Amino acid sequence: MSKMATTIKKVHIVKPAGVTPSGKMYLSESDQASPVTHAPTIYIYRRPASNHPFETLVQTLITSLSQTLVDFYPLTGRLRYIPDAGGRLELECSAEGATLIEAESDMQIDDDLGDFSPSPVIRSLIPSVDYTTKPIEETPVMLAQVTRFGCGGITLGLALSHSIVDGQSAVLFINEWCKRARGVVDPVLPFLDRTILKPRDGDAVDEENGCVHAEYSPPPLLVGRSDDQEERRKETAVAKLKLSAEQISELKSKANLENDGGRPYTRYEALAAHLWRCSIKARRHSTFQPTRLRLPVNISNRLKPPLPPAFFGNMLVRAAVDITSGELLNSPLGRISSLIREKVSRVDDNYVRGSLACFARHPDASWFRVSHSLGCTAGGFLGNPNVNITSWLGLPLYGADFGWGPEDYMGPGAVGFDGLFFVLPSHDEDGSVLILTRLQVECVAEFNKCFYDDI
Repeated sequence: MSKMATTIKKVHIVKPAGVTPSGKMYLSESDQASPVTHAPTIYIYRRPASNHPFETLVQTLITSLSQTLVDFYPLTGRLRYIPDAGGRLELECSAEGATLIEAESDMQIDDDLGDFSPSPVIRSLIPSVDYTTKPIEETPVMLAQVTRFGCGGITLGLALSHSIVDGQSAVLFINEWCKRARGVVDPVLPFLDRTILKPRDGDAVDEENGCVHAEYSPPPLLVGRSDDQEERRKETAVAKLKLSAEQISELKSKANLENDGGRPYTRYEALAAHLWRCSIKARRHSTFQPTRLRLPVNISNRLKPPLPPAFFGNMLVRAAVDITSGELLNSPLGRISSLIREKVSRVDDNYVRGSLACFARHPDASWFRVSHSLGCTAGGFLGNPNVNITSWLGLPLYGADFGWGPEDYMGPGAVGFDGLFFVLPSHDEDGSVLILTRLQVECVAEFNKCFYDDI
């Protein structure tokens, strides 16, 4: 092998260890509105606490995955487009299996993987999915790659279909897989009936405008532009930043300076406002440039009654704040935090049910579906002049112990497009927060400066 090479040794098709239900599974409108892509994540184990050979660890992963897939059998099925249904999908529960790739690398984890930010090297440790030439009905819903390094370390890269699961459901699955790998007999069974989210008679839809919420309308373009093609072609780069607990506290205090005794703005509200402002400042927009902040909102506890705790599927709708760049930069941080709170607080049972009913009535599911990723020339473009923030702050991300100890790092394996931010708790468990983003190269230095100087 050449330096920095990763070589695939074996590809295993892992099927459920027992009989599972077959047939078509309904996908909710939240599933339909999700990207038809696989979300990549990476788990890094510098020094696995196991004396077993690598082949034994791989077999443990295969056996425990097979057992876990009995309960999580949707991950062994295949998606397909429903004929004449406006691009809508359904899941064929066929037990065709998940894919587990066994690989090895001559790299050294500490020397060659940098700070574990998404990069081509990190991406080589996660299964790739061919969306252009391979029919979707032949594409596994779940893929994993376990890679052995010359230093003795291991990485586990995952690619899970976003049409099937969101981050919360993915964490539920990983935690159950880990328990079975360790021999822990305490299963949390997933709730698989997505018809609980089917639109009901009487759910409010704005008939005149054809959609309940402007959050799902096309985002603003740069002033003077008729399309986004030039922005799509611009070179981008990933940045990784960290805020200490003390810096987070300072940011919250700044946001709450003019709160007038109201409920204090949260860490998330203050941080989202700060990220949006710094992004727009770095892009040097004109004062009258419209910009949109888009925020996925978990609906599980916003419905009446709430979704079951182990619901397995997508549980997201969008909230969005629209403003001009001038107003954004000239307003106090607390004012922007209040706009974010106002929009997110609107996501109640009526909002969610109305959104799902709206999606169901629309003749073209792709109108709601975000499909843009790096290098694409089609699909919804969510970059400059807009910002998208995905928060993992409330998820139990860490402690994925398959029997050789918890990971040293876990995070996104890619940041798909300009203006996308991931916010997640630091592994240090000291109250610090990590931010991963992709921005146009010309904006990165100014963003980094603003990010720390403007706290």
